[in-house]
Amino acid sequence: DKLLNAYRESKKEKQRKIIREQETKGEGASLESLIRDFKNCGLKAGDSVLVHSSFSKIGFVQGGPKTFIDALIAVIGTEGNLLMPSSPNAGYQLDYIRNLKEFDVANEPSKMGAITEYFRKLPGVKRSESPTEPVCCFGPKAEWFTNGHLGELTPYTENSPFARLAQVKGKILYVGVTLDNAGTSL
Repeated sequence: DKLLNAYRESKKEKQRKIIREQETKGEGASLESLIRDFKNCGLKAGDSVLVHSSFSKIGFVQGGPKTFIDALIAVIGTEGNLLMPSSPNAGYQLDYIRNLKEFDVANEPSKMGAITEYFRKLPGVKRSESPTEPVCCFGPKAEWFTNGHLGELTPYTENSPFARLAQVKGKILYVGVTLDNAGTSL
């Protein structure tokens, strides 16, 4: 564990250095460039999209996670739904469940990164009540996407936000992550 943690911290510090250099040089993503990039990925007004992200892997973003979220909402518009996993657990699920005393859906932070935690706190964002795989949603169908997720045999049943995203032919966007570290919909 010590070696693995040291290795991870070393990788994080290298990425932080790259981000600081981009900021110093005035490089990185802006609201306008993110909007263009999201549209080029195929997102459009009215889409329901589940986003898996790693903010540190994106590089410097002017305005931080707020700019990232603002760009997504600008692209999908008022008829679209933005969803993000917001698990309170960054480790092994079994260890988490064994030690879980209670899950406070309103206050338990997301351990899925800076973007998800920023998004979770926004006014109007709803969070499903699954203690292991809660999903946050903003949009006209936020209640529908998030209701019914508690008390299911697994977090991936037909009452889950993941299944409901498939029902509406939603999209999944990976930004700075791969299937190695973000694959709830699989």
